[in-house]
Amino acid sequence: MTHRLTSGSPEPLGVSPGPRGANVAVFSAHATAIEICLFDAAGQRETARINLPERSGNVFHAHIAELKPGDRYCFRAHGPFDPAAGQRFNAHKLLIDPHALALDRAFVLHPSMFGYPPGGTPAAFDATDSAPFMPKCIVTARDQTPPPKRPRIAWAQTSIYETHVRGFTLAHPDVPQAFRGTFAGLGAPASVAHFARLGITTLEIMPACAWIDERHLAPLGLANIWGYNPVALMAPDPRLAPGGWAEIRTAVAALQAAGIEVLLDVVLNHSGEGDEFGP
Repeated sequence: MTHRLTSGSPEPLGVSPGPRGANVAVFSAHATAIEICLFDAAGQRETARINLPERSGNVFHAHIAELKPGDRYCFRAHGPFDPAAGQRFNAHKLLIDPHALALDRAFVLHPSMFGYPPGGTPAAFDATDSAPFMPKCIVTARDQTPPPKRPRIAWAQTSIYETHVRGFTLAHPDVPQAFRGTFAGLGAPASVAHFARLGITTLEIMPACAWIDERHLAPLGLANIWGYNPVALMAPDPRLAPGGWAEIRTAVAALQAAGIEVLLDVVLNHSGEGDEFGP
């Protein structure tokens, strides 16, 4: 397919679909080029690489006429590989859009995701393509529906209950089996009734954006269930919200209808990369 590129906008960042395609905008202060990579519906076969030809300051951008909601994509960044100067560009590594609102699968750590060979040195360079093993972003339109009116609880009356979506819904015997482990289970009548009986005013949900395991866990046969290693801060983890943001909105609305306000724990002080040797 030939993709028609027209003048795009540096704002908003990410991929923003509209009636005549989608605007693509990516920030990088040091890249020499940014490519958007398109994939088939299964997210397996790379069907196109499109260079973003325009640049406004540190934002690479373009408008792509054929790009539409539901399409799979990621990015590749070209630039210097100079670890001593803090530059680790490697276009062999597929990159998640940091502004993506949805991913097509959960992260599963794979050796190809590393910029250095595992156990290598900072001067090493790994040219393995990580695309077959990376989740793909899904072009998603922002929901313009006004949010429901949420409860306004005075701080002096606030009683916060912190919960883990997967752990709580797997353990509650009255949550339907099909909903266990997910936001749909958190918004199920049995869950809402449980929180209401506790008399809490506020439910704090532990991290729920897409995360990846630390690299030392897999050899031990372990996995991180807590979500404190985020990769895509704007996308819910598909394991917790297979229905995406719509599923989360439904769960939150059910809790708010019972008079319970909802908070989300967002991790900003560390991420899935771990350190300079991470994926």
